[in-house]
Amino acid sequence: MPELSRQGHGWPDLAARGTSCTEKGIWYATLPHRPDPAGAGVSAQPSAEARPSAEARPSAEARPSAEARPPVDGWPSVGVVLPTHNRPRLLRAALSSVLAQDYPGKIRAVVVHDRSGPDQSLADGDRVRVLANTRTPGLAGARNSGVDALDTELIAFCDDDDEWLPGKLRAQVTALRERPEAEFASCGILVEFEGRPSARLVGGDQVTYRDLLRSRMVMVHSSTYLVWREKLLDGIGLVDEAIPGSQNEDWDLALRSARRHPIVFVDQPLVRVAWGNTSYFAQQWETKIDGLLWMLDRHPDIGSCRVGAARVYAQLSFFYACLGSKAEAWRWTRRALRSNWHERRVPFAAAVAAGLLSGETVLRHLNARGHGI
Repeated sequence: MPELSRQGHGWPDLAARGTSCTEKGIWYATLPHRPDPAGAGVSAQPSAEARPSAEARPSAEARPSAEARPPVDGWPSVGVVLPTHNRPRLLRAALSSVLAQDYPGKIRAVVVHDRSGPDQSLADGDRVRVLANTRTPGLAGARNSGVDALDTELIAFCDDDDEWLPGKLRAQVTALRERPEAEFASCGILVEFEGRPSARLVGGDQVTYRDLLRSRMVMVHSSTYLVWREKLLDGIGLVDEAIPGSQNEDWDLALRSARRHPIVFVDQPLVRVAWGNTSYFAQQWETKIDGLLWMLDRHPDIGSCRVGAARVYAQLSFFYACLGSKAEAWRWTRRALRSNWHERRVPFAAAVAAGLLSGETVLRHLNARGHGI
């Protein structure tokens, strides 16, 4: 595949070759706030399509195998990695939400401080360990440092500005146990922006590789991830620490997992995700551009999916427009329109490139409705 340049020159029309992805839409829900998001009162509409099964692909890197999967009649131990960087108040809320889970099995949490001194006051014997990131500085390295420190049967992630809602862990483990071939699980999220909640669901019980090519699927969020440790180490592979700025590391991990087996999805909003100023990546336009170019290079199947390619091209257009690089913004806009002229992000990118709106204004408008660019 040709090397990608920041200027966008030499990028082939990937949408014209390779296998196509599903063209139909994925259902998203915007629900009012419920006092008990894990309860039976929150339901999803049926999926708009029967999702195709994903093909398996062996991992490029073999790692030592973890302990065997437990008997089906037992509750497996779960290790939760909480990466953090100078957000003590939010971190304590995230950790409390993990430890408050009504889960019959053993839960161990590892708080990984990235580029900051570990707060050992959070430690609680074998239940909560606190350590420093010993790998590549950044979110990806912090996640992997936590995985290295765990020997539990399942691994989960929770970002320091998010919170698990009641029933999250039990529901996901139950869903995994019902599918012996499954390796990876996710669930719906409750996006909160400036006090306004929006539930994001998929309307089905699984997410396939083709689903993730077509859309980043914001509900397949890192704080929802639950994976068998043996499969993460010897098959899927750890979080890739080469991604620029750890941008899209969760999408990359989900793609690698879904290519092997569909991701089990619990279609209830079981994780509260904070959007807005709590994100360290909220307005890092150059880092976002580098991360998307890396994803296109690492996952060429994205470019083979007309809808998925248009989505990424339009995002690149938007980010270049936010940087003030109008020529690059219009160049990526044309690519997006050639791939899928229905791509709904193009008008936002064009408005910013034309100077009609700021990128911050567009994001605030979208985030208030539980959506991103």
